[in-house]
Amino acid sequence: MSTGEGRRTNAPGRDPEELVVLVPDEPPALTPAAAKLLLKILSEASGQQE
Repeated sequence: MSTGEGRRTNAPGRDPEELVVLVPDEPPALTPAAAKLLLKILSEASGQQE
């Protein structure tokens, strides 16, 4: 059984309290659907401000 991405294992020699966070150099790109939804939310929010 292979360990998948995001699974927690109690590997020997590792502190279970140790947390390793990998931060990418660039944020992930938005999908077209996510970009459209974000644009809709932002345009509605700017309309409510006026």
